[in-house]
Formats: sequence, structure tokens, C-alpha cells
Amino acid sequence: MYNELSEAAENGDLEQVSLLLANGEDVNSFDALPLAAANGHLNIVTYLLKHGANVNQTGEHGRTALHNAAENGHLDIVKLLLKHRAACDTQDRGYLHTSSPLTTVLWKLHEHRYEEAVARNYIKIIKALLKGGADPYFVVHSSTSDGLPSQVVAYELAFMAEDYADAVKNLFDTYTGQQKHKWTWSSLFRKE
Repeated sequence: MYNELSEAAENGDLEQVSLLLANGEDVNSFDALPLAAANGHLNIVTYLLKHGANVNQTGEHGRTALHNAAENGHLDIVKLLLKHRAACDTQDRGYLHTSSPLTTVLWKLHEHRYEEAVARNYIKIIKALLKGGADPYFVVHSSTSDGLPSQVVAYELAFMAEDYADAVKNLFDTYTGQQKHKWTWSSLFRKE
């Protein structure tokens, strides 16, 4: 849903956000935080969090601010949200599949694989999400890959974006080394 606070947050209008909150607008009404995060307004995200915004508030399609910041390549906002203990494994309600913030950014890495600077930023976001506690074994549900862990989806996408396959593999290896799950990189290559 959309209201004046959402519009001000989406447009980066800190003065209007401040005025609306001072006049009693609920900081958690509608989807102000997810919209500010989607549009890269670090100052608005910071302000809303300082004024009690729910870091896990969902907006359109069940997407959190972390989903939106990760998808749009806003590393500073991702780090800020993680510092405020944003849930890393919340699934949105997508059209073809549901995604966590991690799987959302993995898809974006695949889409932008030929834009080196953008792709490098997505690698940094993947690292921040894994370091922040994102579960690489989190199950992805889609019409084509129902029940696959993020790790498998990540490898498939990284393989398609060959220049980044090693970087993604190394990140997952680093952050899964101490976890005990049945999925391993070697299991991806098992012959049937």
C-alpha cells in the first residue's frame, strides 16, 4: 500500500519524512522502509530505523528492505540493515519463484555479469549477506528449481557468468565450511 510517507521515502525527501513522522504518521505504515531501500536513500533508511521502523517490514510482494537493497546493488544499505539484524532468509512472494535476499542478488549477478563494476558490487553484497548470516542452504522454490538450496542455484548462475564462478564458489566455501549440511560443492558434480 502507498501513502504520503511511502512517497516521501521513495523519493528521498527527508524533510517530508521528518514532518510526517513529527505529525504522528506511523513509521511502520505501508512500505516506506522497503521503498527507501530500493531507491538507495541511505539517509531515509537510517532516519526511519532511528525512529523505530521494523527492519523486517515487508512491502510489495512480501519483499523486505534487505531484498530491495540487495537487488538494486545498495551495499551500504545492505550493511546497515544487517547491522540492525534484518532477517537474511525471508522469502518474498515472487511471480515465478520465491527468493531470499541472497538468491535475489544471485539472480542480479547473473543479469549483470557483463558489467564488471556492477557485478563486483553484487559479489560484495553476497559476501555481506553470507557474513550477516544468510543461509546458503536456504531452499529456493520456483517453477523450475523447486527445492534447490541457494548454493546450487548460486553455482548454476555463477557457471553461466563464468567470470564470477570462482568468486561465488569461494564465498560459499568460506561461509559454509563450519556448517553440517548434506549439500557440498562436490555433490553438484556427482554422476548419475
